[in-house]
Amino acid sequence: MPKNPRRDNRPDRASGTIRSAASLLRRINQRSEANIYQENQLDEYLRQRLPEALRPHVLQAIEKPGELVILVDSANWAARLRLALAAVAGVGQGRRITVKVTPQGTTRR
Repeated sequence: MPKNPRRDNRPDRASGTIRSAASLLRRINQRSEANIYQENQLDEYLRQRLPEALRPHVLQAIEKPGELVILVDSANWAARLRLALAAVAGVGQGRRITVKVTPQGTTRR
């Protein structure tokens, strides 16, 4: 009768890196703070270049790879923003620009 195989066939744990939950949370927090800072800079950059009437209706600008997503509060302002972005130089910088309307009841930043 053959021997039963070992149940614990995992690789040696001594070579792996074990991190505490606190260190993982610190890393996540640092990354999110950096992302928030970059998003705030992008929001300010965009708002400085938009007409005064559009600024309060732009809720957030999100940078994705090859794309700039701008969130506005209504479809009317989304259409006006699309027209204004065509006239503003340097906003897209070679990226695709997407303007989206946020759902009703969302809070502004």
